[in-house]
Amino acid sequence: MSLLIFSHKNPDKLLVDHLGNVYKIGCNLWESGISRNFSIEDELLVKVLKYALLLHDFGKATPFFQDKLFDRDYHVEKAKHGLISAIAACSYLNKSLTAENVQPDIKNILIGICFLIVKRHHGDFDNIDDEFFIAKNTCLKEQFASVNLDFFYKLLCNYGLLPNKITFADLEEIIVICEDLSFDTKRIFNKEHYVIVNLLFSILISADKGDCILGVDLVDKNIEQKIKFDVVDIYKRDKFKNKTEISIVRDNIYLDIQNEIDKLDKEFKILSINVPTGTGKTLASFNAALKLKQKFDLKKIIYCLPFTSVIDQNMQVFENVLDNAEVPVTGEIIIKHHHLSDIKYKKNGKEEDVDKAEYLIETWNSQIIVTTFYQLLYSFFTNKNRNLKKFYNLRNSIVILDEVQSLDYKYWLLINEMFKFLSEKLNIYFVFVTATMPLIFSEEKKEIRELMPHKIDYFNKIDRIILDISLLKQNEKLNIESFCAILVDDIKSNRDKSFLIVLNTVNSSIEVLSKIKDNINDREVIYLSSCIIPKHRIERIKMIQKENKKFIVISTQLVEAGVDIDFDIVYRDFAPLDSIYQVCGRCNREGNKNKKGIVKLVSLVNKNGKNFWSFIYDAFLINETIKVFEFCENIIKESSFYNLSHNYFDILVKNGRRDDSKDLLTD
Repeated sequence: MSLLIFSHKNPDKLLVDHLGNVYKIGCNLWESGISRNFSIEDELLVKVLKYALLLHDFGKATPFFQDKLFDRDYHVEKAKHGLISAIAACSYLNKSLTAENVQPDIKNILIGICFLIVKRHHGDFDNIDDEFFIAKNTCLKEQFASVNLDFFYKLLCNYGLLPNKITFADLEEIIVICEDLSFDTKRIFNKEHYVIVNLLFSILISADKGDCILGVDLVDKNIEQKIKFDVVDIYKRDKFKNKTEISIVRDNIYLDIQNEIDKLDKEFKILSINVPTGTGKTLASFNAALKLKQKFDLKKIIYCLPFTSVIDQNMQVFENVLDNAEVPVTGEIIIKHHHLSDIKYKKNGKEEDVDKAEYLIETWNSQIIVTTFYQLLYSFFTNKNRNLKKFYNLRNSIVILDEVQSLDYKYWLLINEMFKFLSEKLNIYFVFVTATMPLIFSEEKKEIRELMPHKIDYFNKIDRIILDISLLKQNEKLNIESFCAILVDDIKSNRDKSFLIVLNTVNSSIEVLSKIKDNINDREVIYLSSCIIPKHRIERIKMIQKENKKFIVISTQLVEAGVDIDFDIVYRDFAPLDSIYQVCGRCNREGNKNKKGIVKLVSLVNKNGKNFWSFIYDAFLINETIKVFEFCENIIKESSFYNLSHNYFDILVKNGRRDDSKDLLTD
C-alpha cells in the first residue's frame, strides 16, 4: 500500500505519521503519571495501550474511508472506522497475549478493554451490556480485505510490537470473545476495570486530539517552573501584619493544619479540614495542598468549588499568592475550568489560539486547576468523551473539595466507595474542606484523617453571631407580605447595620426586592441571583466587598458557600441545616466584639400556602432540620453549631436514602 494514506485533511496528515505520533504522545502520557496499584500487571496494561494507540485508526487505511475523507463518493457503512479498528487492534493484541501465555480470563478482559477504548475513541461510551454486541450484517470482511496488512506489519515492527500477521479468522475470534463478554459484563468487569478503561481511554483520546491540535512535540511537556511550597507562608507574612483576635485564630488554624501534614503518613489519602466559617479555609487549604504536593512529590492541585460564583474569587486569591512570590501566572501554572470561563491559556508570554487553549484547559494541563464539583465528578462518573480527556491527569494529584457539604447526600455512599478506590489506584489525595462536614467518611472507622485534631476547641470558642429562630417558632408559614413588614421595620430601626436577605427561589427574591424598594428609599439595595448574568453578579459582589457601605442585599442561596461578604444582620428562608450554617458564615465574619451578628430564620410560603423550600430542597433534609431545632431555645449560640450539625449529619447517614448510590455502584 502506498504511504499516501491520510488520517486527516486540512492540513493533510499521513496515517503513518499520525499513528506514530499518537503512539509517542500516549506512551509519554502514561509514563508522566505512572501508577502501579492495579491487580493487572502494568506490563499488560501498557501492552493494551500500545496496541490501541498504534492501531486506533486501522480502519482509516481502507479506500472507503479515504473516499470519504476527500469528499468522493463513498459507502457510509464501509467508511466507518471505529469498529473495524477495534477488532483489528484486539486481533493483534490477542496474538501477542497468547504468545506470552496470559491466562485466558485475564486475556479476555484485556481484549475487552482494548475493544472498548478503540471502538469509542471518537464518541461516548454506551451501556457496557450493549458495547460488545456486534451485528452480523456488518461490512467487516470487505473492509478488512481492502487493507494492505504489510503497512501495519511494518508499523508494528518499527515500534517494537510483536509483528504477527492476522487473517479474517483472527477477527472472527475477537467477535466471539466480544459475544461471550456481552452475556455477563457485570460479573466479568469490576470497578477496577472501569477505572482502567477510563484511564487508557483518556490517554488515547488526549493523544489523538493532541497530535491534531498541538503536534507530537508540544503535548504534556514537563513544566520547568516549579511552585515553591512556601508561597502561602510568604503571602501571609507580607499581607497580614496587623493582628486581630480573629486573625490570630486563623493563624493558629493555619499552623495546626501544617503541623498535621508534617506528621502525615502517605497512606492517609482521604483528609479533612473542618473549621468554622471565616477562619481562613481558602489560604489554609491551598497551603495544605502545596505542602502535600512537596511532601509526597505529587503532580497537580485540583481545587474544586460547588459554584462558579466563587471560582473567580478564589482564583484571584491564588493568583495574588503566586504573584507575591514572583511565580508567573501562566496557563502552565494555574488555570480555571468551568462552563462559563474564558478559553484563555497563556504560555511563554503569549496567549495560545482558541483550539490549543481549549485542549490544554480541558485536559487540565497545568499545575493548579481551579474548577467546579461538576467538572471533577463528571471526570470520574461519566461516559462522555469530552469529560474523560482529563482523567489521566487526575493521577498523583491533590483534590480539594471546598464547601463539600454541597454534595447531595444521596450520593455519599457512591463518593465514599469510589473516592477510597480512586485514592488507592490513582494515588489521589482528597481533602474535604468545610465548616459543616458531612459524614461521607467516618473518622471512627479511620476512613478519613482530620487535619484539625483540635477542631472542637475552635468551634466551642467561636462567638461572633447568634442564630435567632424565634420568628420560625412563632410562624412556620409566614407569607411574603408579613415578612416584608417585619423586615422593613428592622431595617428602619437599624440604619447603621448592613442586611443580607437570602431567599429560596428567584420569584420570592424578586417579590421581596420589590417590596423593600417600595418602602426603603434612603438605603442602597443590591440584588443577587442566578437570573443576573455572572459578569454582573461578580461586579456586584466586588462592590459589596470593597465599598464601606451598609448595603441591603437581597439574594438567593448562591451567596451561601464561600462568597466572601460580611453583614451585620442576616435573614434566611428555611433550608437544610448545612445551608443555614453556611449563610451564618456571611455574618460578622471578622468577629467584631462590639456588634455580635444576628441571623434570623423564617419559613416563607407563597400565595397558595406552599413553603418556598419545597421547590428546591428534599423534604427529608428539611424534616431532619426541624427536628434539630425542636428542642433548641430561641437563641442558639455559634459555639453550639458543631454539635448540632454533627447530630444532623449522623441522622442523614443512618436514615438517608442511599438507593441512587447503590444503583450507580451496581450498574
